[in-house]
Amino acid sequence: TNQSYFQDVNFEVIPAEDRDAKIAELLEAGYTRQQAEQKLGAVIMETVVTATWPVETLTWEDVQSFMQKSGLRLPTEAEWEYACRAGSTGPLYGDLNQISWNTSNSLNRTHPVGSKLPNALGFYDMIGNVWEWTNDWYAADYYRSCENGATDPTGAAQNPFRTLRGGSWDFDSKNCRASFRLNYFQGDPRITDYGFRVARTP
Repeated sequence: TNQSYFQDVNFEVIPAEDRDAKIAELLEAGYTRQQAEQKLGAVIMETVVTATWPVETLTWEDVQSFMQKSGLRLPTEAEWEYACRAGSTGPLYGDLNQISWNTSNSLNRTHPVGSKLPNALGFYDMIGNVWEWTNDWYAADYYRSCENGATDPTGAAQNPFRTLRGGSWDFDSKNCRASFRLNYFQGDPRITDYGFRVARTP
């Protein structure tokens, strides 16, 4: 089953060739360019297939149930960040609005996976769209303990909170970056911007 809140969202699809003209009309009407982009949607899609939208409204336990059935697993925080950065060292692997759905361009909803630019490893939506659960317990100072060197660290041994990464459609640039870590009690209610990304052990 798919319990996603946004699975049946519909919105107007504007052909790419009409977009510049519509933006010009909005600018003449007094909109800023950012407001015009938000009104039209930041990317143009000829077809919107809701099956390609990210699954959200998932608890950590929901994800674990899926993993047990699929034979996949959640990535560790270290694996997630390595995959997100894709060899880059800055907070982002590109311009925020070109690589992510965030509060400035999302129109308050998720969007189809892969409709923004990928990183150097070919991964889409590492930043924005939905937060992604990782397998690690959260500990604020955990990575300080790794400053002297650690290979593929697996996180704190125990904690009331799990860690999510990547930011989402309703967060801004402060949270939508490679290094930001969100802690959340794993038994708390479902949230409309919590999703996941799978990993496979070779």
